[in-house]
Amino acid sequence: MPNRLNLDEFYGKFASEQMCRNYLEKARWGESIVCPKCNAAGKSYRYTSGKLYKCRACHKQFTALVGTIFEDSKLPLQKWFLAIYLATTLRHGVSSSQLSRYLGITQKTAWRMLSKLQYAIQHDNRKGMPEEGF
Repeated sequence: MPNRLNLDEFYGKFASEQMCRNYLEKARWGESIVCPKCNAAGKSYRYTSGKLYKCRACHKQFTALVGTIFEDSKLPLQKWFLAIYLATTLRHGVSSSQLSRYLGITQKTAWRMLSKLQYAIQHDNRKGMPEEGF
């Protein structure tokens, strides 16, 4: 079982949106970015904005969120990461009502987040996520 972070360590590791994005990119691709459209490895480059990539092989633009449960979400990655942390570390999990209060979002949004998380866990949809836990 991987070592779990306590809440203070979690906030230190994921203190900003960029830190969350960097973690996701490293977990997904390691050192070589892979285009989600054509699967070309190491042929993509990052735009100066830091969020957007472009593949030299197929010329498609993409972000690290493409093909993940975070794609098309308007919520920041920090909230997603905290939801994952709470859902996986609390002894009895977390309800959508609790999660909505913790994250300052609606109960309906919290329910959708938990549904996506449960689906990803059931279908082992980690796409190269590291063995270390939150």
